[in-house]
Amino acid sequence: DRPREAIGALKAAIIDNNHLRAALLLEQAAYLYILSSKPLYRKFAFHMALAGRHYSTCGNHNLSAQAYTLVLAVHSKHQWP
Repeated sequence: DRPREAIGALKAAIIDNNHLRAALLLEQAAYLYILSSKPLYRKFAFHMALAGRHYSTCGNHNLSAQAYTLVLAVHSKHQWP
């Protein structure tokens, strides 16, 4: 599955301390989880929440709020423990 291969590459690139780059890569990884043949909503929400935290850390509060809004929308549609 190509999206899952891309996710591994994106996660490997996150290791540096650039919060904006990490946020962008985590956001792209989250979208790849949704676009895979079997969408993984919990992984999408987790990676998008991490992206939101990185956006907040580097001062991009609008992008952080947008990421958290997506997490809330996905989380409210699923009955997770």
